[in-house]
Amino acid sequence: MLLNGDFYYLLDQSRDMLLAQSIVIDHKLTLIGARTGLGGLFHGALWIYMITPFFMLAKGNPFFTLTPLFELVNLGIIAVGFFVGKQLYGKWMGLLFGLLLTISSTLVETVPFTSNAQVLPSIVLLYLYSIIKFMRGEEKYFIFALLFIGLGFQFESAFAILLVPLTLLAILLRKKLPTLKNTLWGIGAFFLAVSTFILFDLRHQFLMTSSAFKLFTNHVKPLPGYEQYADIGFRVQDRIMNLWGSLFTPLFAKDSLTSWLLVAVIALGVFFLFKNIVHAKKIKKQEREYLFILLAPVVVYGIYIFYPLPLWPHYLLPISALAVFVLSLSIQVIWTKPALKLLVGIFLVLAILPALLSVKNSYVNAPQYVATSDGSYSNQLEVATWVLRDTKNQEYGYFVYTTGILTYNMDYLLSWLSKKDNLILPSNQKHPTTYLIMYPHSANDKDAYIYWKNHVVRTTGKVVLTKTFDSGIIVEKLQIPANEQPADPNYYQNLIFR
Repeated sequence: MLLNGDFYYLLDQSRDMLLAQSIVIDHKLTLIGARTGLGGLFHGALWIYMITPFFMLAKGNPFFTLTPLFELVNLGIIAVGFFVGKQLYGKWMGLLFGLLLTISSTLVETVPFTSNAQVLPSIVLLYLYSIIKFMRGEEKYFIFALLFIGLGFQFESAFAILLVPLTLLAILLRKKLPTLKNTLWGIGAFFLAVSTFILFDLRHQFLMTSSAFKLFTNHVKPLPGYEQYADIGFRVQDRIMNLWGSLFTPLFAKDSLTSWLLVAVIALGVFFLFKNIVHAKKIKKQEREYLFILLAPVVVYGIYIFYPLPLWPHYLLPISALAVFVLSLSIQVIWTKPALKLLVGIFLVLAILPALLSVKNSYVNAPQYVATSDGSYSNQLEVATWVLRDTKNQEYGYFVYTTGILTYNMDYLLSWLSKKDNLILPSNQKHPTTYLIMYPHSANDKDAYIYWKNHVVRTTGKVVLTKTFDSGIIVEKLQIPANEQPADPNYYQNLIFR
């Protein structure tokens, strides 16, 4: 997709472009990044500042701004995995870490729509490196572990917060507290990493702190369509299923044979772990590390039981890093048994083969690329280009319908193209000529456009031109009466609290 000049230009990507534009073009520095799905809580600003140099070099072009960063972030996960594996367990383990991260379906599938959450697997790998070094007795690494927890909050707080109980688990297994000096330095490093949040809260009457407190102390209203998550029994079942599914995230294709071989490898690794512990009547250092990695996903999903909302896929991207750790250490344990080396070899061949076939089908025998999705960057660019060409550089207004209400995708494209070509800037107000840009509605909501026009745009304007694109996006050109009432004020969902 990327090689064809396209990527998934979705809400997260367009929102990030608007925030980067605010910094680079409008010179408005920000203390926070995008808002989360929970009111009053935000991601950190570090991701937006990572985008800004690419934004400047590409002059705001979404493709050339975001895709180089996408590649660096996703290749960075592999490089960090190799570094962590090599430094902790040797060169061959580093290569195994890198290989499994390369073919992980969870990580591969998300490359075309990379967002802030994709940075977290690298952060978690570096955290695990630091905390394992600490468990081995290298005290200074406790500082780095807390620093990486803080950095995790910059990219995806919903997972980063779980690194705190994992740190407590590491201290428990180590059977020795960190020194007071390193604890204080570590706390300082953590607060440095989250300092933008602290400054933001000081400026806004502790908005994020109070929102986070309410999340854990007040009853959280279930999301429409997800009411079952209010039932703790359902959440227990859901988290157990997610835990089981997480074991298979290192696989590119989850066919039955490869999946069962993966389960066999991990089960044998766990068997020999406990056999050695029982035989020696103590836990050696490397066995303690393996036990920590095995328990980490259990702790993560165990705590998520108390979170009364769905676990969105981007929350769980770092689980792939944990799963690769679990699988790699299991392979290391059973590799010492000559009779089981053949099992490991067969598993690795079967795990790699689908990835190689996919590369061949994607780049050697690939059919001509045709973008059909309304989330495709090239398709949305086509719509924006058509609208601007049709305006003939005359004043116009526009409104955008999306199922998710937010309109960042088209807002940024129209603004960027207008500035690039020195055209009249777009307006979210009614003009005699106004365009309605309508993304596809839900399959069971056939009257969505009619309701939106009547109750949101509030227009009875005459349709003088209709253009339907292959992506399913429809544009209607309207003539609006001069005395028509303004649109519903709730249409405007701005990026506030910068």
